[in-house]
Amino acid sequence: MTARLSLGAVAVLFLSLATHGHAAAQTPLLAFASAKTCSEFKAVRTQWPQSEAAAKAKAKMAQMGCRDAAEAAAPAQRPAASPKRTIFALTPELAAQFHAALMSLDAPAIRQMLDAGYDPNWIVGNEKNAALHDVMMVCERYPNHNPDSLVIVVRMLVNAGGNVRAANIYGDTPLTIASSPRYCGPTHPVLALLR
Repeated sequence: MTARLSLGAVAVLFLSLATHGHAAAQTPLLAFASAKTCSEFKAVRTQWPQSEAAAKAKAKMAQMGCRDAAEAAAPAQRPAASPKRTIFALTPELAAQFHAALMSLDAPAIRQMLDAGYDPNWIVGNEKNAALHDVMMVCERYPNHNPDSLVIVVRMLVNAGGNVRAANIYGDTPLTIASSPRYCGPTHPVLALLR
């Protein structure tokens, strides 16, 4: 007895294999269509560099504010703010987790939370600071921090829609905090991203 599959059954089988990560069934456009994160779009560009999907993935990465090694030296550009897709509610635990990632300049953890929908403009704490305000405290708390790491994190927050002009309860913006000698000071490279 031989089994015969209808065309519809073959299509369902193909899509099932493709969406469950079987590389043999992947095509560039299918991989692009299923990509959701910066790393997935980068994988499309790496695996099929000359394809139409790679060009679309590059455009999508730029739209999302993704940065890869080749683009890291390029000056930051502020994209128009896009609506955030919030898939979770802000809880004290989540705010503490994001704050810890900011203070340690943990770019992969911050990128993961931003990709999942963390809004960098959420106000946390009695001083009404947002993420850009908080990350400026790294300069005061950790004077020997890596300035390049701080620039990467701030660029990530700005590209995710972080408001550089937001004021806390004292009227301080991320720029006024960063430029203060108590924090980063007037010569820190992060100031260029906040102006």
